[in-house]
Amino acid sequence: MPQWLIDLTQHVFYRKKNLSPLLDSIRTIISSNREDDVISGELAEIIGFDDIDLVMDILKDRSAVAQELGELSSKEQSAHHLSQEEARRRMEKSFRENAARPLFSGTAQEAPEVLPHVYSSTMTGQGNVLSQFGSKYMLPIGTEYEEVIVPPAKTVPPKASERLLPVSELEPLAKESFPGYTSLNRIQSIVYPTAYGSNENLLICAPTGAVILSSSEKLHLLIYKQGKTDVAMLTILRVIDQHRSNFLDSSNDDIRGQLRSSIQKDAFKIIYVAPMKALASEIVRKLSDMQMTKAEIAQTQIIVTTPEKWDVVTRKPTGEGELATSLKLLIIDEVHLLNEERGAVIETIVARTLRQVESSQSVIRIVGLSATLPNYMDVAEFLCVSKYKGLFYFDSSFRPVPLEQHFLGIKGKAGSPQSKKNLDYVTYLKVSELVAQGHQVMVFVHARKDTVKSALALKETALAEGKSDDFSCEDHPQYAMFRRSIGESRNKEMKQLFDHGFGIHHAGMLRSDRNMMERMFEARAIKVSLLKRKLATDFELEPLNESRFQGGLFDSLNAEIALGTVSNVNDAVRWLGYTYLFVRMRKNPFFYGVAREATSDDPQLGNKRHELVTYAAQKLAELRMIAFDRSTGVFTITDLGRIAAKYYIRHSSIEIFNKIFRQKMTEADVFGMLSMSTEFDQIQVRESEGTELEMLLERIPCDVKDGANTSQGKVNILLQGAVSRETVEDFALVSDMAYVMQNGGRIVRALLEIAISKKWANVTAVLMGISKAIEKRLWPFDQPLKQFDLKADIFYGLQQWADDWSPAQLRSLSAAELGKLVHLNERHGQALLDATNQFPAVAITYDLRPLGPDVLKISTRVKRAFSWSAKIHGTVEPFWLWIEDSQGLLILQLAHLVFRQSTDVLNVDFIISIPNGIPPSSATIRYVSDRWMGAEEEVFIPLESLVMPTASASNTPLLHLPLLPAPSVIRDPSIVKAITGRIDNLNAIQTQTFWSLVHTKCNALLCAPVGSGKSTLAHILIWQVLS
Repeated sequence: MPQWLIDLTQHVFYRKKNLSPLLDSIRTIISSNREDDVISGELAEIIGFDDIDLVMDILKDRSAVAQELGELSSKEQSAHHLSQEEARRRMEKSFRENAARPLFSGTAQEAPEVLPHVYSSTMTGQGNVLSQFGSKYMLPIGTEYEEVIVPPAKTVPPKASERLLPVSELEPLAKESFPGYTSLNRIQSIVYPTAYGSNENLLICAPTGAVILSSSEKLHLLIYKQGKTDVAMLTILRVIDQHRSNFLDSSNDDIRGQLRSSIQKDAFKIIYVAPMKALASEIVRKLSDMQMTKAEIAQTQIIVTTPEKWDVVTRKPTGEGELATSLKLLIIDEVHLLNEERGAVIETIVARTLRQVESSQSVIRIVGLSATLPNYMDVAEFLCVSKYKGLFYFDSSFRPVPLEQHFLGIKGKAGSPQSKKNLDYVTYLKVSELVAQGHQVMVFVHARKDTVKSALALKETALAEGKSDDFSCEDHPQYAMFRRSIGESRNKEMKQLFDHGFGIHHAGMLRSDRNMMERMFEARAIKVSLLKRKLATDFELEPLNESRFQGGLFDSLNAEIALGTVSNVNDAVRWLGYTYLFVRMRKNPFFYGVAREATSDDPQLGNKRHELVTYAAQKLAELRMIAFDRSTGVFTITDLGRIAAKYYIRHSSIEIFNKIFRQKMTEADVFGMLSMSTEFDQIQVRESEGTELEMLLERIPCDVKDGANTSQGKVNILLQGAVSRETVEDFALVSDMAYVMQNGGRIVRALLEIAISKKWANVTAVLMGISKAIEKRLWPFDQPLKQFDLKADIFYGLQQWADDWSPAQLRSLSAAELGKLVHLNERHGQALLDATNQFPAVAITYDLRPLGPDVLKISTRVKRAFSWSAKIHGTVEPFWLWIEDSQGLLILQLAHLVFRQSTDVLNVDFIISIPNGIPPSSATIRYVSDRWMGAEEEVFIPLESLVMPTASASNTPLLHLPLLPAPSVIRDPSIVKAITGRIDNLNAIQTQTFWSLVHTKCNALLCAPVGSGKSTLAHILIWQVLS
């Protein structure tokens, strides 16, 4: 009898008193059609987590156990008694019988595959031991909470072939990158041959901090999973090594200098994608440098970015998009975030990269870095990683500091005030216990607002318990310095909590405040920090990573169509085959709405992919983002779709804009529409912010229809408040204001391009003003000279005594007159005069030149009327110039131009249509600077007295003749052969003129519109003469 069956017998029949319910429960569970990883948690609940190995053994032979338990249950019901000896005898007999014949459960299951680089202390492959589905439990009566302790995993013993790799054995380039170290650690030694010695795609799954190179035992707790960047560095060194001259002079001791000079810096680009801005900032600090200009990016080899920004860059076929053509290595950190909403963007950039590799036959290595994943095999397949060569999985036993997990069940109904009170108190008990032992503590919560609420609850409990001194850090040697630093912050809660030894940290805080909290915690000037983080990520108890790509399918498909990589349904179906969604649909079809039998009939899910892309294309076509020919399956991008892809605008926002966007809108209308964009969906109204928002509402210039009680109203108020340079006190409002400003400028620019594409003059001018208002934080009605760096006294004088003066009016005065105007001296007047002279102004003249009875050319001359300053204007000054109709509603012609320092005059010709030869009453030439608020000019053009040429009656009438078949009328075999497949019939103009041109010797003049076939007739005539 096998040991596991003996263990089951002893456990169930000897230790448990109530036999029948246990038998029935176990038999019901293992007899069900549910998968092993689903029922494992329920079995563990019944048998006990201490015997988790027994649970796994039962699952290996569940059919035999189910059959035997069914017979035992029937026997007990009939006899009402079952002795231990009888149970043992019957189960031994059943096992001997079952062992003699093969078992068939309906689905053949292969033995788990043993992979060379999977290091797990449980060796259970990808199966989770515990169920991923939540269950409800009841605490014993009379207890406030119950605690379950999961001890650290046992360390995986080294394989016989393993050894720590000495740094002295590394290649010169790699050796120089690890100064001060004698050897790599265990994980780095295992990965090094593949990471540095090959171009294999990699997936590195390792627990937090498991790969950190450190010469001390100091832990930097706020650096999220940075350790795996050391493995990524090996792949970076591989790329550098492949793009340098191999010759090194051994007699020259300056090895580093030789290595630096040998690198071909223009031959490669490396992209490090960090999903969170905080992580990206940490990586940048580790690799050095910061935000850069386009020119600096072109000269840079390693670029750290977020998935969204890299998605935007690679959507552009030219400019920044050309970076992708020199890409050699794509590193994606935190790849386990595929399971979250932003995972759709990761799928997009990986699919785009894989298609680029396939279409260009280039070598782009993909490296995924992740915490321990439950289904790492699926992620490896998505990243095109060989499971035998490039897949490396290290479980939690590889943590440098063993992780002991405590699970606490708290009394009270979930979400109730009593439950929250109990949770806060139990948290305090645990935190105070650790602080008393001299530890720092990080407490993770589910929401940003809970960081403050929980920290305040801990502080109040400490005061009530008389233990506040245990948390105080006033005796820290740098306390006074940190106290001064935090005093400069506008975050009141952060300042209040610091005095009691508590800190808070979440993405909604300003970057400067988060950096300050990180420095203080690292310096041990804070004992307890409350952070907003996903617990499952930090403690690596994630459920299976499912794809979120369906939620982003519309926008991703639109981007690919705009880029030109997907032009029809078949292309889109193939493109979808590169996504993680495709991998998971085949593994877990039911989750994605695919019938299980469909996978057997269509293993590659071609029909499902076709259904998904067709539905997405139909939706995009309804929104007028693409043109979709359903008969041929061809996609064509529209201006609206191109703009959405360029500015990263969601299709759901486009749907809103399509309903609200009008030809004529006020600033208030535009702000109202802008605030309804779904990009602001994460902005929530909080009760604590009501008073401050109402105060802002009273001071902003444009009406807000929604008030301060809705998310849209809050966004509107914050946008206008930011433009008005209003300040807010609530720390969450500070973060929300920064967020709406950052995204508001981008969305307004998109709306501006949409208005231009529609040639709507009025709303285009309004949007240009709002775009510059958000960028400059200056309203169109504000003094334009505020855009200059002048002294506060001058601005005060302008506001008090010359607020209504335009820059052109001020420019007409002398320095002394200006000084007197603003009640200051001549020196101040000269500074003001210099500013007015540098303000981008123009002088516009025009000439009217009719080109026919219904076509008018307006020759425009734009003369620069400002002095150039490289410090202020840079290299170019862009501006818009257009002709609008008499009502100011439609743009008749438009041009985007630039002044350079060497430019004095620009000549622009506008050609406009004059329907029926009757000119309108007037038109307007409008000049608008692309950068400067208030730099605008308009010139009125009266057209009432304009006399247009009369229409000519000399046009040849087009006869209604049957079209001539080309092969039969040309007759020359060589000419017929040349045009076969391209021309079947001559068009109407060709048919009418063919005989005169080809079969007579008369001179001829053929005038017809572009594309009417004149060149084709000329070619036929030449061929005819030559033959």
